[in-house]
Amino acid sequence: MKLVPVLAVSVALVLGGCGSNHDEASNRPGTGVWGTVEIAAACPVETPTPCPAKAVEGVVTALRRLGEAVASVHTDAQGRFSLSLPPGSYLIFARELGDNPRISPFRRVTVRSGQALQLTLIIGARGRVGGG
Repeated sequence: MKLVPVLAVSVALVLGGCGSNHDEASNRPGTGVWGTVEIAAACPVETPTPCPAKAVEGVVTALRRLGEAVASVHTDAQGRFSLSLPPGSYLIFARELGDNPRISPFRRVTVRSGQALQLTLIIGARGRVGGG
C-alpha cells in the first residue's frame, strides 16, 4: 500500500523539522560569553533602512587588555559561538576568516561567576554594535 511510505516521510518531516534544531541553552557556557557573529551587509543601492547583517564563520577572541589574549574559539557555520571564561573583565571581538579579515568593534564585558553573557558581534560595522 502506498500510504505507508507517504506516512513515514510525513512523520520524519514533522519529527525532524525543516530548519535548524539548535538549542541555544546547550550553547551557553556556565561562565563566559556566547552568541553570534554577523557581517554587516552592504546594500547594492541606497535604502531607507539598513540592510540586515548575516551570520558568518569567524573567530571570537577574549583579551584581558590589548595584546593579551586569554581565549579564542571558532564559530560554527551559522556564526554561533560559546566561550567559557573565568570571572573578570574582558575585551571581546570577532574576526572573519580569510586572507584579509575584518574585525568587529571591541566589546568591553564583565563576566561574573555563573553568568553567561549573550553577545552579537558585527564585523564591518561602522559604529554599530548589536546584542547585550
